[in-house]
Amino acid sequence: MSIQAFATARIRTSAWLAVVTALAFSVRLVPLLAGGGLLGAPNYDPAVYYAGAVGLFRGRLPYRDFLLLHPPGILLALQPFAALGEWVGDPGAFAAARVGFMLVGAASAACIFCLLLGRGLAAAVIGGAAYALSPAAALVERATWLEGPATLLCLLALLVLRPLGKGVLSTPRAAAGGALLALAATMKLWGLALVIVVVLWLVFTDSLRAALGCLLGATATAGMVLAPFALASRDFLGDIVLAQLGRPTARTDPLLRVNSILGFDLAQAPAVPLAVTIGLVIIVLGALVLAVRSTPGRLYSILLATTVGVLLASPSWYANYAAFAAAPLALVIGSAAAQAAGWLHGGWRSTCVAVVAVLLVGTSCVQLASRTGFGFPTAELGRTLSARPGCLTTDQPVALILGDRLRTNLDRGCRLVVDLSGYIHVFDAGGESSQRAANPRFQAEMLDYLRSGESTVIMSGMWPNDFDRESRAEVLGWPVVATVGSIEVRQPKA
Repeated sequence: MSIQAFATARIRTSAWLAVVTALAFSVRLVPLLAGGGLLGAPNYDPAVYYAGAVGLFRGRLPYRDFLLLHPPGILLALQPFAALGEWVGDPGAFAAARVGFMLVGAASAACIFCLLLGRGLAAAVIGGAAYALSPAAALVERATWLEGPATLLCLLALLVLRPLGKGVLSTPRAAAGGALLALAATMKLWGLALVIVVVLWLVFTDSLRAALGCLLGATATAGMVLAPFALASRDFLGDIVLAQLGRPTARTDPLLRVNSILGFDLAQAPAVPLAVTIGLVIIVLGALVLAVRSTPGRLYSILLATTVGVLLASPSWYANYAAFAAAPLALVIGSAAAQAAGWLHGGWRSTCVAVVAVLLVGTSCVQLASRTGFGFPTAELGRTLSARPGCLTTDQPVALILGDRLRTNLDRGCRLVVDLSGYIHVFDAGGESSQRAANPRFQAEMLDYLRSGESTVIMSGMWPNDFDRESRAEVLGWPVVATVGSIEVRQPKA
């Protein structure tokens, strides 16, 4: 290849990489701006993680000073934004964190592009775009969910572990790859399954030395991240492992889960025609058959099978779970495209290129035209809460964050509860009900916390479904001192 041809190819590759990255970022940002905006209320969990990160930044330790039902990696990842909040306030820092996680999603799409580039530019573009346009991935990368940074760390690990060949991988690179995989597992424990898969893969495709290096890097990194928290609290293991294993079963229908993995919204998944599901499953299985014909494709196929297996085995199911399989699915699609491109010639190849182009453009338009989230009265709530004395309690931490009262609470020595809803997973042992409204320990804990402040903010998430009759009657008896939209600020009676 001449120097001019090489330069042209590099420019073309860089241009497509920029397109895929920009597409991923746009698909995450534009629907949010058209819907709730950067200060629109997110789902419950992202606010839990951000509030916990601020608590950690201010010296409160998870598992000891407040409940956290996941490993501490997400709190560490959010520390830059917790620090930013000291300067711009929590509403602004939380909005910045959401943009940061959108950039994480764009970086993940770029990683998939780079992982597939060795199989051809078409494979890289298709695989990268598949992730960029994945509804499951976009959902968790519009807010501070666990899955976004965990996915990026896993993809970076796969980049570090290249090339994959017998005896080629050096021990330092294997250890670095293991360290990145371990960091992903400190975000979400499901990542342990991927550590095991990659270590075993290295045993059979590279060398025992590389596998041991990967395992050592993973073990050392996990130890360094987890040990300080484990030593500080005897509840550490129970909170991140036992409470998760004890989660009640929810949405166990395999068809619903498969539809969510395939990209359908959880609310729409049950209504998807069975013929559509079967057709898409056949396409994915066909992609797997093509992907396994290459060495990297076999690894991606095993990772996809592992993530889907974990998802189907999980006792409960929530909308964010499907993102666990989004990156392996995109890698399998890209690998299959590379294999198909080598077989197709002439008119067949042109036809397939046109069909794929239409699908990508059409999906992009649908995604960019959608809206997500809902508005939140941030400024009004902030003005209202700033006038309230003493400690403020709430059933949802987003009120403290967007009302800019979280740090004031911490300054005043108030109790920090970032996941009030999560206490049910601690209290549902010993035969007690896993339903919050029917669990006396949960009701007692909830009311003890809400009563502990001079003011309490009741939002719509847990109210009234998870309050039993007595708890609801007590809270309704507390006088309303302010109302902001549907949000009530009440004063607990002494």
